Amino acid sequence: MNAEDFSSSIFVKRATYIVQEIAGLADAIDFLNDWPEEQRDLMHQTALRACYDADDGHNP
Repeated sequence: MNAEDFSSSIFVKRATYIVQEIAGLADAIDFLNDWPEEQRDLMHQTALRACYDADDGHNP
């Protein structure tokens, strides 16, 4: 297992019939970067920053 992989995957519903697996930081960052611009808010910004900080080794 890659050090940046989650201990268990997270599954998110993207559309009516589309479920996406997020298995690690890279997947989470891609998911958050694909988030629609008009729906981005403080929670999105905080989650994305936390993922980048973890990817850079600044946070676990």
